[in-house]
Amino acid sequence: GGGGGGGGFFKSVAAKIRGQEVTLDSRMAQATSELDSAKRDVEKLQADVKSFSHDGLEELKQFDKQKAMDYRSLLINYVQLQLHMNKRGLNTWERLKNSFEVKSN
Repeated sequence: GGGGGGGGFFKSVAAKIRGQEVTLDSRMAQATSELDSAKRDVEKLQADVKSFSHDGLEELKQFDKQKAMDYRSLLINYVQLQLHMNKRGLNTWERLKNSFEVKSN
């Protein structure tokens, strides 16, 4: 009788081991699936970072271009103002000079 009970014990242990193997296999499959998903997420994030970097560089180039145009416009306006003010000053001095010349004659 003892031999038959022993066989049941080994069958029970073998079934547990097979069950653990199935559980281990399913855990391994789940881990592999999660790893693949994480890899896809990382690849998507890397693509997003690359796109963001490219867009950021384009915006920076546009900003620098606009800044240069604004600075140029500011300088042109400043030079035009200086020309206008110097012409007015010159006209004022010429009028004063002429009035002194008329009075001295």
